[in-house]
Amino acid sequence: MKKMDRKQLYIGLSLLVLAGITLILAILTEEQRSSYFAAWAGASLGHGIYRLWRYLRQNDDAMQEMAKQRHIDAVDERMVMLRQLSGFQTNTAMCLLLTGMMCVSSFLWMMEICEPYAKCIMIVSSMLIIAQMIMGKIAYAKNEARY
Repeated sequence: MKKMDRKQLYIGLSLLVLAGITLILAILTEEQRSSYFAAWAGASLGHGIYRLWRYLRQNDDAMQEMAKQRHIDAVDERMVMLRQLSGFQTNTAMCLLLTGMMCVSSFLWMMEICEPYAKCIMIVSSMLIIAQMIMGKIAYAKNEARY
């Protein structure tokens, strides 16, 4: 994991300096302005301490382990997302194919030429189920390469 850059350290230190300056101004000024300076001091002080704490904590070994675990979890979430997307695309394509097959078979039934092709329609239906599994694998591979 990449260690936090020095920019965070400099921002934290500058916020602490700003908090000190505004706190001094809050003490030295009159009542109305002192409340504004005190608010600036509180906001800068809290945020500056938080930035410094994050910078110092980033170098811990425990933090490194947590970052590795977050990366592993993100990869797992990506795999789940890819499976869901490929399943959705496969089911949509199969719905369109089965709808087309129903239209063709109903047309053949209407023209009374379907009876000799009943076995062929069953074979085609079973091949579509196999095609659905193959298309799922292809869609997963395509989405894995794209994302």
